[in-house]
This record gives sequence, structure tokens and C-alpha cells, in this order.
Amino acid sequence: KFDEEVARRFRNEALSNIPDYQKVINLTLDILKNEGCESNIVDVGSALGETVNALITSGFKNVWGAESSQAMIDASMHKSKIILSETFPTTVTWNAVIINWTLHFIKSRKEYLSDVFNGLSQNGILILTDKMDSNLEENAQYVQFKIDNGMSIEQIKVKNDAIAGVLTTKPLKWYVDTLSEIGFTQIEVVNTRFMFNT
Repeated sequence: KFDEEVARRFRNEALSNIPDYQKVINLTLDILKNEGCESNIVDVGSALGETVNALITSGFKNVWGAESSQAMIDASMHKSKIILSETFPTTVTWNAVIINWTLHFIKSRKEYLSDVFNGLSQNGILILTDKMDSNLEENAQYVQFKIDNGMSIEQIKVKNDAIAGVLTTKPLKWYVDTLSEIGFTQIEVVNTRFMFNT
């Protein structure tokens, strides 16, 4: 549950648990700039507003976050720019939708992605990063990544127990096939590290 306690430690957890965390935020900004997508952007699962803040600071306009946790919104850098919602916000036609490290928590993923597709402008962009299925070697490397970032084996076990059945993974092929079925075109993997793919 993304409550006040999680909100307090979220940034440290993100840095120690998410490979290429800052790199993916920077990559997101680069993609949007290169595509000339500078306004009407929503970051789904905006957490404490790291990506929203990076977008606003870089000069992007009409930037919003969408977050299902009131505790996260209360701790966000841009509270007034965050929409509290369990569903995809469809009151606006978006030029870009960012869903980094969030979809793997959503049970009805295909339906959510369909809502995203329907909420995008004709040349809109979806940037999606998720934890996906992995093999034993990737999983071992990921555990080592956490240890290298200061986590103990016990902390890793507690974290794994906490997200069991809450964060569920699917193979990369599922994402490519599902996005294609929904109607997305020009689907590319632009970053990968361990089992996290953008």
C-alpha cells in the first residue's frame, strides 16, 4: 500500500530498487523533446512528482500527474498538478502519456492501455517502463543491484514478500503484442536493464 510511510521513503526505495531510475526519467524528456511533444502530458503513477518536476523544470507545458494514492499526492512536489484517480484520466486529449514503473501494479492492464490509446492525440506518444518476466540470471543480477545499493538480504526478502501478488510481471512479448493489438504503432524498446524495459 502506498501510504504515508511508503511516501516518506519512496525516493530512496526508487533509487535502490529501480535500475536506471534517473536515466529513464532523462530518456523520457529526451524522447518528448525529439518528438516535439511539449504540452498536454500526463505522468501516470506520478508518486512524489520526480518526472512531473523534471518536465516542468525543462519547460514543458500543461504537465499533469495521475496518482491513486492520496498519501503520495500529499508528499508530491507539485500537489496542485496531480489528479487523484484509480482510472486513466480521459477528460483531456493527451499528446504524451508516461507510465513508468506503474502498469505492473494494475490488474486490468490491457483495458488500461486501451483507455490510454483512446485518450491520446492522433500522433500521441506512450512511454512505458515496467518490470517484466525474467530468467534466473537476470534475477540474480537484480538482487546484486539491490545489495550494491545498500539493501540487505533481509530487506530484499521483506520487499519481495510485500509486493508478492501486488506487482505481477508479464513477458516483454505480451507488451509488444498487446500494444500492437490495441493500435499502437512504431513500438520500440529504448532501454533495458535486468528485467526492467522501457
